[in-house]
Amino acid sequence: MIKTNEKISKSLTSKEVAYILNIKPRVLMKMRKLGDKRIPWKGEGKSIMYKLEDVKKFIEICKIT
Repeated sequence: MIKTNEKISKSLTSKEVAYILNIKPRVLMKMRKLGDKRIPWKGEGKSIMYKLEDVKKFIEICKIT
């Protein structure tokens, strides 16, 4: 489980982010290709990495209350 009050700069692969968000890795690829910047990423080709902190922010933004 992700602890929200920890300061973590862990890098995650597209596959790990897709698992956390319950989506397919292809969806993340489409988001990148379409210029969606809601989850910042670094890298090129197969070595795309995301920061855990950015993924947490994206989850908070997308929450429906």
